[in-house]
Amino acid sequence: MKHFGLGLLLGVMLMGNANWQDWVWVTSRQGLVTVINPSHRSVVAQLDVGKNLHRAALTPDGRYFVVAVEDDNACAILDTHSPRLVAKLPVGKSPGNVAITPDSRFAFVTNTQSASVSVVDLQAFKVAGEIAVGEIPRIPAVTPDGRWLLVACEGANAVSLVDIAARRETQRILVGASPYDMLLSPDGKRAFTNCRSSNEVFAIALPEGKIVAQATVGKRPWLLAWAKGRIVCTNFDSHDATILQASDLQVLATLKVGINPRMPVPSPDGKRVYVLNAGSDDVTVIDVERLQVVGTVKVGKRPHRGCVSRDGKWLIVGNQDDGTVSVVDTQTLQVTATLPVGMGVMAVEAHPPSSP
Repeated sequence: MKHFGLGLLLGVMLMGNANWQDWVWVTSRQGLVTVINPSHRSVVAQLDVGKNLHRAALTPDGRYFVVAVEDDNACAILDTHSPRLVAKLPVGKSPGNVAITPDSRFAFVTNTQSASVSVVDLQAFKVAGEIAVGEIPRIPAVTPDGRWLLVACEGANAVSLVDIAARRETQRILVGASPYDMLLSPDGKRAFTNCRSSNEVFAIALPEGKIVAQATVGKRPWLLAWAKGRIVCTNFDSHDATILQASDLQVLATLKVGINPRMPVPSPDGKRVYVLNAGSDDVTVIDVERLQVVGTVKVGKRPHRGCVSRDGKWLIVGNQDDGTVSVVDTQTLQVTATLPVGMGVMAVEAHPPSSP
């Protein structure tokens, strides 16, 4: 599939960018960043950014979209108001995931093959430093007060706790085997990680860095989501989702979903979680309060990543194997559009409801 060129970008300029807060940003291993307007079920822009794009994040102020460009060992920064590339900076080896400080000043990019995190200054558009962490760092998270960075380090079987002001790892917290995701409670007092090889979820008290709870979940826990004081953990090999009470990791329910569930996507109000099932090409809808499956939606091939739009009306599902996103009406649970975004979808991000 060829990417859209100057004509499409010119169209964006003529239309104006008044609705940029409603746009959804998608990355693909094909090297494309695609911007879509889910309400219009249309592609706004598509840009060729580099080789093998990985995860990405929008800054909390909505100004930039920051992308890990794995094969280029780089970080790309895009302007969200008029979609364009504004900087591409060298980072460590095989960058994979991105987290951003609440004030939108710094981005942290995990470098899978160099056991480090690159610090990117989003005002000066430069790399401001590199922090050593555990081996094979995966998903990072920044606490709401901007003081701490936590990184799940798969190769170290640990979580690195980093003092952001000092730019150094202050603690390496041993957990189970192969931690991957990193989830924070809204108040920043608890961090959670899933361990894919030991089938566990751990809760860590902050800022002490002390493990306060542990739970056994299904086989090969994949990713985590927060939903109204509960945690939803998808289990890739047992084809189910575990719902835990966040306060003590008590298992409240284990629900069968589709085959090989990957990402759990919470609705803005936390009442529902949409589980993307890579092996059955569908989405399971879970009512988190009632602990029940309430629907299933057929989407594209190998759904991998997704998000809910800023207004909560649309679920956008990235389908890795056919290079599309499915736009799903969250009320009717019907697919209303299928849009081309490039093969190997890796990130699907929307501005949060509280963003500017």
